[in-house]
Order: sequence, then C-alpha cells, then structure tokens
Amino acid sequence: MENVASSGGYAFLAPQDSVPTPTTNEKEESQKRGPGLKNLLKIYRQAISCGYEKTMLDIEAKIGIIEKENNELLKKVSSLSDEITSGKEKRIRLQADFDNLGKGRRKRSLTSGVMPREKWLLCQWLEAAVPTVGKPFDPSLHEAIARKESPEYKEGIIIQEFRRGFLLGNRLIRPSMVKVSSGLGSRKASVGAEQPSTTAGMDKR
Repeated sequence: MENVASSGGYAFLAPQDSVPTPTTNEKEESQKRGPGLKNLLKIYRQAISCGYEKTMLDIEAKIGIIEKENNELLKKVSSLSDEITSGKEKRIRLQADFDNLGKGRRKRSLTSGVMPREKWLLCQWLEAAVPTVGKPFDPSLHEAIARKESPEYKEGIIIQEFRRGFLLGNRLIRPSMVKVSSGLGSRKASVGAEQPSTTAGMDKR
C-alpha cells in the first residue's frame, strides 16, 4: 500500500511517488502557493484508498480555500469587466458630446456669418422696392391692372399697390401691380358742361 505523508498542514506524496526534485526557486514558490489543485486531487485519491481521514479533511479544507479564492477572483474579474464596459460607454458618450459641441460651434459660426449677409440682403430688398402710391405711373416699373377716378390724385398717379415690385441696382426684378388714377373723369366733364350755360345766362342779361 502506498504511503502518504503530511507536511506543514498539507498532505504530500511519499518520496517514491513524488515528481522529480524541483529547484530551490521552485521549492520556495511552491511553499508559498502550497500544492496545486491537481496534486491535491491525486493525494486525495490516495488518502481515500489508504483510509487516511485526517489527510482527506486537510485536502477538503484546502480545496475549499482554493474555491473561495477562485470565487473572489471571479467577482473581481466581473467587477473589472463592468468597469471597463462602463468606461467604454462613458467614453462613447463623451465623444458624442464633444462631436455635438463641435457641430454646434460650426453651426453657430456659419450662422454668425450668414446672418449679417441676410440682414444686408433684407436692407437691400427694402431699399430696392419699386415706389408706387403717390408716384406717377411708369410702364417700365409698374403694371397697371385697374384705373379709378380719384378726387385726391391727378390722372396717371398710382393710388393703390396690389403687388410689390423690386429693383436690383438699376435692374427691374419684378414690376409692381398697381391701380392708377384716372383723375376726376365724368365729374370733370360735367363741370365743364355747366360752365357754358352759366356764361350764356350772363350774356342774355
């Protein structure tokens, strides 16, 4: 029957069943770590076959310690994995925020350059509107769509604007659609007809 020895609280194989003699450094490292799980299982099987209950209990305790350490390592690895994942997500969010900030700045920069241009164009548009009401009708600038008698405006004067016209420099972009005064019209004719009759009455006297 094979012999099983115990040293430092751990069970080891008898000299005839041991592996080749390790170096000094390997011995020191092995003493720090204790026997590996594979060796413990081998010794455990030998202890069962030989009936060494104390050795079996020692090995079971050692296996329990190893299992506990493994569980703690798994928890640490899981925690580190979660931290790495969280760090990646934070980095992605920060990168997205940075990109959005850059886009916002570029957009504001473009807008700041466009707005003065739009204001300038608006001023030019307001200044380039074709004058209408109260001005003489000009066929090169205006398009008459109606005529109406007016006691306020002389004949040929614009009295109403239907659609604004625009000029770009000296170039007509769009003519104004207007209503033009036809003067007093029939009222003027009736006044002219009344004057001869009054003169005739005066001559009879």
